[in-house]
Amino acid sequence: MPVTATAMRLIMRQIQDIEANPADGVRIHKSNDLSELLFDLTGPEGTPFAGGVFHVALYFEGGYPEVPPRGVFRTKIFHPNVAEKGDICVNVLKRDWTPSLGLRHVLMVIRCLLIEPNAESALNEEAARLILEDYDSYRRKAEMMTKVHAMKGGRPAKGARSLPSDKSRGNVSQRVGGTAHVGVAGARAVEGGGGSQLRNTSESALNNRSAEGGTSATVAASNLEVEKRRAVFRRI
Repeated sequence: MPVTATAMRLIMRQIQDIEANPADGVRIHKSNDLSELLFDLTGPEGTPFAGGVFHVALYFEGGYPEVPPRGVFRTKIFHPNVAEKGDICVNVLKRDWTPSLGLRHVLMVIRCLLIEPNAESALNEEAARLILEDYDSYRRKAEMMTKVHAMKGGRPAKGARSLPSDKSRGNVSQRVGGTAHVGVAGARAVEGGGGSQLRNTSESALNNRSAEGGTSATVAASNLEVEKRRAVFRRI
C-alpha cells in the first residue's frame, strides 16, 4: 500500500526540521521520493565504526505513522542488531513504536545502536556471540568491515579514533540491554529537544566504558557477568 498524502506531508515536515536543525552524526539525502528516507551515519568515536560513513534507509509503508518505518543499513556492517542483508532490529522500530515518535528520534537511536549494541535482540548471531564471549574478536572484525565497506580507500575520517580493546571489552558485555533502554528513554528526551539528552546518554556510556579499570576484581566480576549473559543468549 502506498504512503498516503497525509503521511507524505508529515514526513516532509519532519525532514525539513532535521535539515534546519541537523541531528548529530546524521546527514540527510535529499529526494523527491517520500516513501523512503536516505541518510548517512558517521561512526561514533570510541567504537569499532569510528571513521566510517554508513548509508542507511528508512522505508515507509501505507500504514505510517501507525506502522513504523523499516530500517535498513545499505552499507555492510558487522553488528549484532543488523542482519546480513541490512535489516535493523531496534525496539523503537518494533514494540516501542508509537505514532508520536519523530524521525529525528529514530535516526538518533539507530546511531546510538553503534555505541551500545544489544546482543539480546540479535539478527547477526556471530556478532552477538562474540560480544558476549570475545569482545576483542568482535571489535577486530567490526573494524575490518568498517574499513572495507564504510571508508573511502580504507582511510578513516580526520580525527576519528577507536578505544583500546582492554578499555572497552567488559562494559559492552555487561550492557547487552543498553540499546533498548536508550531507545525508550531517548524517546521523551529527543522530542522537542534536538536530541541533546540522548546524545549525552551515549557520550556517558562511552565515558563509562573508557574509565573501567584493569584490577583482578574487575576482571573476575566481568567474567561472571559474561557467563550470566551467555545463559541469556542461549535462550534467545
